[in-house]
Amino acid sequence: PPPPPPASTTSTTASTTTANESERSTTAQPKASPAAAAPSPLPAALDINLPAAMQTPNFYLLFAGSVGVCMTGLPFIQLSKFMVNDIFGASMGSNTAAIAATYPALVASANMGGRFIWGPISDRISCLNTTVLFGLSVPAILLGPYATGIVATDPATALTLFKYSALLSVGIFAGMPVLLAPAAADIFGGTHSGEIYRRLWLTVPLANFMGTTLFSKARDAAYTRHATSLADQVDDEAFTAAFG
Repeated sequence: PPPPPPASTTSTTASTTTANESERSTTAQPKASPAAAAPSPLPAALDINLPAAMQTPNFYLLFAGSVGVCMTGLPFIQLSKFMVNDIFGASMGSNTAAIAATYPALVASANMGGRFIWGPISDRISCLNTTVLFGLSVPAILLGPYATGIVATDPATALTLFKYSALLSVGIFAGMPVLLAPAAADIFGGTHSGEIYRRLWLTVPLANFMGTTLFSKARDAAYTRHATSLADQVDDEAFTAAFG
């Protein structure tokens, strides 16, 4: 009988057969289509320039969130003294002027305190978790309408709630400009974060205009509504006899 083949020849043949089978199995597997991959709002590398950032929903969500937070605080900085006079003038009497005079100082203290506090909080719990805390501005601003609704029955409590509403709203607003830059760096990368931050900074003057205009329009509408209601209750003959 012929002698058996050497062991090395058998091993080489087996290895070649295994390699051919692996190649055939690899060739038979379908390649993944690039279109089948789920689209990502951000590229994998977090170094995104401004034009690329403005094509993502992250930029506009951060822009809208900043406008919303700033709108809750800036009107109190601009109009707090006038708000106190208009809302509590009839119920608090002569004390209203003194209360209104101290309000700008309280609001300024809340603004300055917020700018000092939110930075260390962000360093401790992360920028993302800190911006989630800014959602507290919603219940803070809603305290204002509730406070104005109980002025006639409980002016002292109404003034306290209105004060807390103003101070919380301003304190939370003060943190938004502080965290815009680190938030932009976390989301879009640090290379172009300065350029993106300068564009996001437009939210502050925009919120100032929108918030102040909205509050002023609401004040004028409330004044007109109450003046009209009061005029409807006045007797025309009695008014003519009194004022001619």
